[in-house]
Amino acid sequence: MGKVDVLNIYAVRITFFIVFLFTTLCLAQTRNPFAPDSPWPEGHGTYCQQSTDEASLASLGNLKLDRIPFGTANDGWSPSGTIVSERYPNGAYVCWGTNAKKIYKLIIENDKTQVIFADKAKLGHKLVSGYWVMAKNKLCYFMSDWTLYILRDKDLEDPYSEIELLAKIPTPELKTKGPGLDFMIGMKLLYNGQIVITTRKGKIALFDTDSRKIVQILNLEEKIQNNMAVEEGDFVYINSNRGTYQFQVGQNGIKQNWFAKTEKSGSTLSLMNAGEDKLLVVTNESDPLVLFALWRHEIPKEWKALPGKVRRIAGEIKIDYGKNKPKPSKNSVLVHNNKVLVANWTGLWPYGKKDNPGLAKYFWDSERNRFEKEWINTEIALPNSMQALSTQTGLVYAVGRRKLPGKKRLWTFEAIDWRTGISSFYLPLGTEKMNNATGSGIQIGWNGDIVFMTPKAAFRLYQTSNPTN
Repeated sequence: MGKVDVLNIYAVRITFFIVFLFTTLCLAQTRNPFAPDSPWPEGHGTYCQQSTDEASLASLGNLKLDRIPFGTANDGWSPSGTIVSERYPNGAYVCWGTNAKKIYKLIIENDKTQVIFADKAKLGHKLVSGYWVMAKNKLCYFMSDWTLYILRDKDLEDPYSEIELLAKIPTPELKTKGPGLDFMIGMKLLYNGQIVITTRKGKIALFDTDSRKIVQILNLEEKIQNNMAVEEGDFVYINSNRGTYQFQVGQNGIKQNWFAKTEKSGSTLSLMNAGEDKLLVVTNESDPLVLFALWRHEIPKEWKALPGKVRRIAGEIKIDYGKNKPKPSKNSVLVHNNKVLVANWTGLWPYGKKDNPGLAKYFWDSERNRFEKEWINTEIALPNSMQALSTQTGLVYAVGRRKLPGKKRLWTFEAIDWRTGISSFYLPLGTEKMNNATGSGIQIGWNGDIVFMTPKAAFRLYQTSNPTN
């Protein structure tokens, strides 16, 4: 290798470092380099913020709904968010998913929408966990019955090719014996390309994607509440029934950096970058319901603990939905910069129930280190749907429910103004149970598509180039 070649290599590395440093310091999100290069590269979105800078649907004009039912009423019961793939050579893209009983991929190409199911007989899987991972090389990792399945397209350049099983890795060491239900509750792709897996009974496992082996297991001997959040530096944030943890993965594996005793929360943590304040935000499960924030890294030296709280807690505010009583939610909150949106909760299966309307938007005041209220909407009901924000379009999207005059409660697709909280538009979906998001989220795909999955159907909303289609 000549001198010029060496200099070129160093120049490329320095340029990459400068770009990475600029991205880390200046943007609200730093994307995972091992995740797909797409508008929605991770479950819950990057940093579990459920927001993207991509444009999306701005109106009902030329709006088309493609809804693909999965089969009979007993064909699924678990929700699954999805991840948007990179584009294929023909311009199409794929969103994988599972409803516990089936693994599938939703293929989107121009005005064509199609679902292909994995061959369950070939895979031999049982009930599949709702959290899974897609890597940049189009590999997908699913967990079923303490076995890790690695799947991909049989032809990596053809999105319509069948789902191929690359590896089937038993992981019985993750299961904790004894009374009570245990299952894989979380899975996240780290910024070094490895995968972290968590179980309900408190195990944290590091899976090496090169050797395809579990290389380390920690046991908290506590109940882990939901999925994790991760960020660059391979920091991992986990909620248990005791409180909140920060772990970090390095050359020597997983280590615990801090633990904070916090109120019980059943939600996935979301990361907030509010200027220089690097926070975790989440809601609790008690009454009164509160939104609280924790310092992610070093606690400011001048910071004094809030009365009756550990010093790691940066702030909290009682959630207010106006005339509606706040109900504890299992969903993570939506975050963009220093803003956060929370939604009231009705239930995963709210059939025959009266909805609990209410949305509230707060912002973090870095000068006074506290949350402030920005707006409240007391009318819109999102029974269990996680939301998605297009910052470019300025709208929040979700699955809602409305009681129209003389009709049953109707499931709807909702678009809400991020700035004001006022409804921008909505689209009726129907009264059928297949329209119930069941805790699943909205994803923003290529070309501004909206994609979401329920246990019984896959949905795509898009502005069609053929209005009569």
